[in-house]
Amino acid sequence: EHFIGRMGRHRWLIATPRDGVYYDGEQLIHERQCPIEWQKLAQNVDDPHGDMWLTYYSHIFNPARLNPKVMQGHLPARFWKNLPEGALIPGLITQARTGKQQDGQASSIKGRGGKRIALGDGERGSAVNSE
Repeated sequence: EHFIGRMGRHRWLIATPRDGVYYDGEQLIHERQCPIEWQKLAQNVDDPHGDMWLTYYSHIFNPARLNPKVMQGHLPARFWKNLPEGALIPGLITQARTGKQQDGQASSIKGRGGKRIALGDGERGSAVNSE
């Protein structure tokens, strides 16, 4: 039910060699022995939005907040190969460790100038980056 609240009425499938869960947008089905059809479906997914997800993930990755120990505590690195974004993670970590962690901004934002924003009492605020 964790995923139902987050995915809305979208259909989804979680298939493991042992068990599987399928949601068709209305009904949640849990099978203690994952059907072979579900396992095959999970292995042969052609996601039409896969490139969009990878772009999104690489842009929301925050190098200033990188904490590999916590990341691996939540999901060990040996499972990254099963994630669509898994191949991106080592490269993003490397980029963060080689400088991006210090400035904490994506390269597309880094060079932009800031602007001053007036505070409510009429004082001038400090320069901030804005999009």
